[in-house]
Amino acid sequence: MLKRPISIPLALLAAFALHGCHRGSDAPDNGPADDDPRVKSADSPQPKPATTPEPAVADAKLRRRRSEVFDVLDANHDGVLTEEDLLPNVLVHLVIGVKGNRLHLVLNTLHGLGKPIENIPYSFYKKFTKYKDEKGQMVEGEFFHLVTAAVPYCIGDSYHGFRVVGTTPDMCGGPIETIGRNGLVRPLEFAEGKNFRHEDFFGAVVGSVVAEESGLKIGDRIQLKHGTDEDGYVHAREFHVVGILKPASNAIDRSVFVNMEGFYLIEDHARPVERDDNEDPPKDAPEAPLDAGRDENKQLTPLPEEQREVTAILLLAKEDVIAIGIQNQINEGNIAQAAFPARVLSELLSGKNDLSLVHELGTALRLSGGKLSREQSSAGLRLAPIGDEK
Repeated sequence: MLKRPISIPLALLAAFALHGCHRGSDAPDNGPADDDPRVKSADSPQPKPATTPEPAVADAKLRRRRSEVFDVLDANHDGVLTEEDLLPNVLVHLVIGVKGNRLHLVLNTLHGLGKPIENIPYSFYKKFTKYKDEKGQMVEGEFFHLVTAAVPYCIGDSYHGFRVVGTTPDMCGGPIETIGRNGLVRPLEFAEGKNFRHEDFFGAVVGSVVAEESGLKIGDRIQLKHGTDEDGYVHAREFHVVGILKPASNAIDRSVFVNMEGFYLIEDHARPVERDDNEDPPKDAPEAPLDAGRDENKQLTPLPEEQREVTAILLLAKEDVIAIGIQNQINEGNIAQAAFPARVLSELLSGKNDLSLVHELGTALRLSGGKLSREQSSAGLRLAPIGDEK
């Protein structure tokens, strides 16, 4: 199982990188989702270009890559990214999500940077769980026997600028551990209240910073905002706060965790069901958003599986080497990608990449004293510490 990291910050990151790939740290992390040259290791063979690109083309490409990196900066970080923002904060082997840039997947899922690109099918999440089939029989998913925990993340809403995550009770009351900037590893603990229950569809648990800055207390009701932009609208449904977490000294403190079952029942959260033009909707289809998820007796009913999706999955395998096998199998498929967050962050901060946006960002963070502002990046990545510019 995972070992405990040491407490020195930089050594912490290096040690943590070994937790997610122990006994296989040299295994390639090169599934189909890793074909982006910006995230390949410098140790990997790099094809030589047939011709040398014109300076203007190369400069435009570099600026585009730089822009993509700093697009992940959001209001919660005031346009400033620090090395501490990129330290691991949840002790898991893999982050699983839509195919694409694995750096974006890790930063968005674990650090709340940027916006999710797309979701993956709920049926894929079930591969890691035990569930009831159509006959009501308990069935184990393909990877269930290899997994200690599989925590789904449904991302896309916010509350007063804080990110909202639709998930299961396993996130705040299961085997998932958090790792703070001081290197302390522990389960998520409650300062007040308790975890939401599966059957409490509209229960919510808030991080310490969320509670402090918003003044939320146990029993308070909150309404989520669709999206994170200024022009997002407020959902009509209300969640009630059942727990407030102790400080974790990482992104957990600025998060709101709500029951995924209630998250699915919010208006505009259900995946549209594709039907033929001549096909009539089912007779029990809700006529109003607030009636969604209720049967004829006004009892809450879960959203049908065909309308569900998840943004990402946090995966804790039973053994480190098992995680490598799961990652390879997922990346060889055409539905999702799996990335070791510790390895991705280690490569980011160590600069062990080619001259790409990852290497550039890691180098910039080191040379700028560990802080890099949006203004510095847009001005051509001036590598002077913040506040030292004339």
